[in-house]
Amino acid sequence: MRRTMKYGLLCLAVMAASLSVPGQVSAARAQRVPPMSFLEYRADTVEALALQAEQNPQVRARYARHFGIPGSRVAQFIRENLVISYLPASGRYRVYYVRPGGRIVARQVYLPRGTRVLALRNGEPVLRWICGNAMVPELPEVAVRPVRQVPQVPEVISVPSEQVVPVSRVVSVPFEQVAVREIVPPVAVAAAPVPVAPVPIPVSRAAAAVPVVAPVPAPTPVPPRPSSVVPILAAVPPITFIGGERPQPPPPITELPPPEIPVPEPGTLAMLTLAAGPMAWAAARGKRRNSRSE
Repeated sequence: MRRTMKYGLLCLAVMAASLSVPGQVSAARAQRVPPMSFLEYRADTVEALALQAEQNPQVRARYARHFGIPGSRVAQFIRENLVISYLPASGRYRVYYVRPGGRIVARQVYLPRGTRVLALRNGEPVLRWICGNAMVPELPEVAVRPVRQVPQVPEVISVPSEQVVPVSRVVSVPFEQVAVREIVPPVAVAAAPVPVAPVPIPVSRAAAAVPVVAPVPAPTPVPPRPSSVVPILAAVPPITFIGGERPQPPPPITELPPPEIPVPEPGTLAMLTLAAGPMAWAAARGKRRNSRSE
């Protein structure tokens, strides 16, 4: 039983290997190129061919030696000038091959119509697509274009320029004295006023008969006495004591204007209040002492 299982597993492994090997062989064969080719492996596109020429020094040297150009221009020539094309007609074409020793030889090869090649944009074949071998002895004139050399512009270093301030030039001009004549306008003199005679005003008889009364002067107001503490006491007549002398008649009473009662200011009232407080307190204290001593 065990042997049967071992044989079965071995058969499955062999079958799997047989299925995978042909695919790998076919993939390897697809990448291979014919003998005496310029390329090491097949390049399906123009860019792949240019990359192989850049990365592989042997391929680059073969193209440079055959076409007589520098190795640095091989990839540039392929990218700028070649496209994939097909032969328009069957016939015998010259194809160049590389021998194992490195010598390049030419052979006449029959190529059918529709064979894939790498040609110029005008259709002229230059390389064979399957192997990359050259089909012309030298590059066509279209492909050999002079390298455009860009003139080197000298580097300009900007130097800050000094700012020059223009100096104003003073020009001396001779002084000339010019007599200036001041013109004063004439002063207009005003004419003297003509006196006007007074016009007499007629006075009527009724107005002439009215007597003229002289003005009576107003009585002079008597100011209040400054020594009186209370303004009302100033109006009281003086009191005379009854004695040996005979009382005299009172003087005539004359009408006096009402006295002006001064209104004390708030500051005066406050000062009086402050002054009366200590006096009242001292009087009360004296009364207490007298009552205690008795």
